[in-house]
Amino acid sequence: MRFNWIQRSRVACGRPAFRALIQSGAIRRHLLKAYADDIARGLDPDLTATLAIDSYTHDSDVTRRTPEKARAAIAESCAIVDAEFQADVNVRAWQFQGAASMLGARVYQPESLARPSPGLLYVHGGGWVTCDLDTHDSLCR
Repeated sequence: MRFNWIQRSRVACGRPAFRALIQSGAIRRHLLKAYADDIARGLDPDLTATLAIDSYTHDSDVTRRTPEKARAAIAESCAIVDAEFQADVNVRAWQFQGAASMLGARVYQPESLARPSPGLLYVHGGGWVTCDLDTHDSLCR
């Protein structure tokens, strides 16, 4: 999704604000306190802090938005929390036959990964309405 200048501004301001929130000692402790059991079971603390922020902001709640506005809101939220992680990853486009049409997928293969290796199938949420391959590209890399 291409952002207009307002959306780009929100992402540009939101990204450092989000990082400051999850990296602040006192705020981070407060955010993570309610999720101590989940962290003990292995949930990543940064992901947990992100979920906790969303529980306050309700950014991922798209139930009262049109599909177009829901797509825009989710794309902005994903862009704000995206890590700018640059790994050596080979990415291949892939298509397969769905019930009604061809569906797109991507195969991400770290260059340093031993072969053969186990794989992970990541299916993004969004019900084929709000999310797509691009909203989750950085996460998959």
